[in-house]
Amino acid sequence: MSRGVRFSGSRHYYEALPELQYSVIRALDENSPRHDTASVTALNDGSLMVVWHKYVASALGTSDFGTVEIASRISHDKGCSWDDERILLRPNLKEDLSVQAPALRRLASGDLLMLSLHSHRNVEEDSIGGSSSSMELFRSSDDGQTFQSMGYIWQKSSGQWLQGGASSLLQLKSGRLLVPFNYGRGWQGSQHNVVSCMLSDDEGKSWRKAAHDIDLPMRGAMEASV
Repeated sequence: MSRGVRFSGSRHYYEALPELQYSVIRALDENSPRHDTASVTALNDGSLMVVWHKYVASALGTSDFGTVEIASRISHDKGCSWDDERILLRPNLKEDLSVQAPALRRLASGDLLMLSLHSHRNVEEDSIGGSSSSMELFRSSDDGQTFQSMGYIWQKSSGQWLQGGASSLLQLKSGRLLVPFNYGRGWQGSQHNVVSCMLSDDEGKSWRKAAHDIDLPMRGAMEASV
C-alpha cells in the first residue's frame, strides 16, 4: 500500500511507493525558495554527483526570471544522504538573470561534461529579459572536482533559446553529442517555438544545428528532452 509523504519545505503531500526509499537533496528555506532541474551522474569511486539550479532569494522570488545559480552535492551512500552543498556557477548579474538547467554527461573517453544556460537581461530595453540566451559547456578531467569552460554551444541568441523542463545532454553510440532545445524569435512568454537539436562530433569542441525542426500549433513545440 502506498503512503503519503511531505518533504521538508513543501506544502503538499505526495504518494510514496513502498518499494522506494526517499531522500531530500536540498530543502527550501528563506534564502533559497526553489530548487529545480537536477541531473545526476555516477563518479569513478561509486559515489553520486548531483547538480541543479538553485533559486536565491530576490525580488522576483520563485519566478522563472528569478536569480538562479548552479549547485552540487555528493552522495557516498547511493543517494540516501548528501554532503555539503557547493556552488559551481553564479550569474554575472550585470548581463544575466540566471544560470540554469545544468546537465551532466560522462563521455566514453572518461571526462565529465556539464552544460548550463545563461538567460540574459534586456539591458538596452531595461526590461526583465527572456529574449536572449547562451548555452555554455564545461569539461571536468578530475571527476567533477573542477570544471573548465569549453565555450558556447550557442551565444547571445536572437530570441529565447532554451531547454526547459528536463535538461538533456546525450552521447550516442557513434560518439556524437546531442543537445535538444527549443527556440524562437521574440520573448520567452509569447514567441512561437520550434524544437531542434545541436550536434557535436568532436566531444563538444564544435557544434552545428540539426537540419530539421519539429513544430506544433499554437505556441509551438517546447521543452524537448531525449
